[in-house]
Amino acid sequence: MMHIRGHALSYDAWEAAGAAGWNHQTLLPFLKRSENAPGRDPAYRGTDGPMRVAPSDDVHPLFDALMDAAVEAGHPYSDGLNGADGEGANVVVCVSLPPMPTCGPSSIVAISRW
Repeated sequence: MMHIRGHALSYDAWEAAGAAGWNHQTLLPFLKRSENAPGRDPAYRGTDGPMRVAPSDDVHPLFDALMDAAVEAGHPYSDGLNGADGEGANVVVCVSLPPMPTCGPSSIVAISRW
């Protein structure tokens, strides 16, 4: 299962459209609570939730070429689309839930722009 939360400004747009309290800062604690993203910035990522969120264990050999092409096309590299900078190109992380301990083979380059 692939995991991208959505851009922080998308959540802020919900509140601007009238959904009081549905902004990124308000929802971030709930997003963090759902995930276990080891080695990621705990200011933006959860560390003890039920969903293990991590890059795939098996990255396709074409991944580097796809990332290089995205950056060459003008998309900035992102350290993580679910972190502080939700824009740019990066591999889509996957989610595993017990009893499946790891993510299977997958490497999808995602490009996020607001």
